[in-house]
Amino acid sequence: MAILRAQVLQVHVFCSPSLLDVEPDVSTEEMAVSVSGAVSAVMRRYGINLAAEVYVRSQEREMWLHDVILCQSGITYEFPVERSISL
Repeated sequence: MAILRAQVLQVHVFCSPSLLDVEPDVSTEEMAVSVSGAVSAVMRRYGINLAAEVYVRSQEREMWLHDVILCQSGITYEFPVERSISL
């Protein structure tokens, strides 16, 4: 998700891969200029090194990241799914 200016992103981190866990382990807002920056900051703050799913939402877009790993240089993830939010 490309962001041209800093904005508030809603970040929801799901540590468990189980479909039965419908509540996120962490749900917070983060001011950032990129999705990876916001997700990295939230995962570092809460001491999460591995997440099964991360859902990120801005006013215009939403994105799911799968198998997110926190590294020294940021995050790695698989299968990003992004879509526009119709208002």
